[in-house]
Amino acid sequence: MLFVLLGVATLLPAALAKDFTKWYPIFDHWEEKTWTDCVNNVTNLSSESSCGLITNCILGSLPEDFKAMLGSIGVFLGFTPTLISLMGPSVMDIALLSIKRPLLSTLCACGTSGFFFERPFKLADTETIFYDTLNSRDNIKHEPGFFSWILSSPLKCRIISITQYILAAAAAANVIHNSYQVGLQAVITFSCHTSGRLPLEWYSFSIATHFLGMLFMHSSFKITPQSQLENDRGLNSRAATSAQAPKTTKRLIRWLSKEPLLGCQREIQRYRARNGPWVTWSVLLRWSMDILIMAQFAMGTLVMSSVIFVRIEDAAGIVCRYLISALAVRCIVAIEINGLKYANARNGWDKLILRDSVKGQERSETELLQSPVDSLEDSDSVSEPMTYCSVVNLATSTGENFIKNASGQEACGTSHSATDTSVNWIQSADGAEDLEISHLYRTRTVALKHRR
Repeated sequence: MLFVLLGVATLLPAALAKDFTKWYPIFDHWEEKTWTDCVNNVTNLSSESSCGLITNCILGSLPEDFKAMLGSIGVFLGFTPTLISLMGPSVMDIALLSIKRPLLSTLCACGTSGFFFERPFKLADTETIFYDTLNSRDNIKHEPGFFSWILSSPLKCRIISITQYILAAAAAANVIHNSYQVGLQAVITFSCHTSGRLPLEWYSFSIATHFLGMLFMHSSFKITPQSQLENDRGLNSRAATSAQAPKTTKRLIRWLSKEPLLGCQREIQRYRARNGPWVTWSVLLRWSMDILIMAQFAMGTLVMSSVIFVRIEDAAGIVCRYLISALAVRCIVAIEINGLKYANARNGWDKLILRDSVKGQERSETELLQSPVDSLEDSDSVSEPMTYCSVVNLATSTGENFIKNASGQEACGTSHSATDTSVNWIQSADGAEDLEISHLYRTRTVALKHRR
């Protein structure tokens, strides 16, 4: 619905004909009579040729050095899409945010007229794209302390959440007004008669690209809620037997209640890559998105480099307004993405892979918790010690420690600064040795029984 309203708001000013009555303050330096005479000499302003006639008339009255200055300003404005791509978020970042906070991600998509320009048609599977975003190594150094300070008070969370919506909405309004103003108060030479709508069309290409990115992310992964995740793990068997699919109203209420939650407040959810026809659909969406990215970038460069009748001060203001909106959206997305990383570490559901060095098998923590404990026992035919390694994939690991248990078995613990993960062998009451995975925020024990 929001995209429909935004499309209507974009098309309405585009339908208005350019009347050459509103300009940037460039005409403060010379007589208004010059351009008014050029406009009055044209009888039909609605014709396609009228814009070119008026533009040639105005340019004919300008000195040559002034024309050279206009050309230099056009070169500067042509770098606008490049500058926005350096400061704005990527399409995948906003698409990932749409899984948790669709309303905020929509406002963020509308709040920038560009995005980080990644390599198009990149041959990467969807799981790699998803995990590279959440597990990137560019974490904030003092991220745990920052998010702990936010979570220390519910009032802080509400204030930050409301501020995010206000900031994203203000960024969207700023971009729309700036694009509308460029088309209304300047002339775009490569298509003069459509000058009024070209900046808005360039902006709409950006929204369409983000929309395809959201569809790509949602078609590539199946989201399992926390309650269902616990049922799958076998931690809540009673709820698994009595759980029923919520009605549409309940789903809407649940979505509205979770939408304002910050990323650091979220409970972890399981994201599973879809198979079957969804793979073809996601590939088509990804390629369509990459085509739109290149088209939007090329169109933005062409439109902005063709803008004339603006001063250098006006051009700097145009670029700064686009960059301010892109920077605001980038800050919102960065806080949310890093908050999701923090929530994953805080909830203790880091990806744990147990590798069997003898059998060459890999088992995830989910598989271990779902399977009976007896299935983890060593067979009588295996005499070599087994090595279990915990791998935390949500941040940069800082080191590995190999710990031997009483039976000579080894466990290697991968730790990093965010979760301070450690692995230790502990002796249980029945003589079995369990593998304890300790986090800074939570400690849990995975039972790994071995025969002696």
